[in-house]
Amino acid sequence: MRYCEYCGKEIPDDAMLCPYCGKPVSKGPGDGSARSGNSGSSGSAAGFDAFFDTEDVTSSIDAVDIQNNTLVSVLAYLDILVLIPLIFSRDSRYARFHTNQGLVLLIFTVAAFAVRRILTAIIGWIPIFGWLGAWIVNIVFGLAGIGILILAIIGIINALSGRAKRLPVIGGIDILK
Repeated sequence: MRYCEYCGKEIPDDAMLCPYCGKPVSKGPGDGSARSGNSGSSGSAAGFDAFFDTEDVTSSIDAVDIQNNTLVSVLAYLDILVLIPLIFSRDSRYARFHTNQGLVLLIFTVAAFAVRRILTAIIGWIPIFGWLGAWIVNIVFGLAGIGILILAIIGIINALSGRAKRLPVIGGIDILK
């Protein structure tokens, strides 16, 4: 028994396209497709693909649940709006999955902001070179902010496309069960 990795519905074992959503489906692990290792790809491209190849648990969630909670799941990635799906869709596995991802992202955002402020304040007191150190800290954490924005966009895209796929780097952290 196989499930479509996009809509979560059961599909025939020999299907190349999902009969419900029409998207191409992989044959499964070890099918020899490009995802299982392409000898023509460079090492850096394969590493980049591996970075985004995270656990996808869409098949374990009911398709009706996904359809009914897609839009509320998007709110989980919009900072404090993570509280809306946490409160109003607490019985939905799909919304809870995305709420967990959004909550972890929010915690990392707040922690990065706090560390940036503390380091900038401390380094700024260093005579002569304090301004340079504070400037470097701001650049590094500015880049981290861009990374957090990219993760939020990935989460929104996953939620809108009906996929329960973990975010790169921080997706393995579970706060909500």
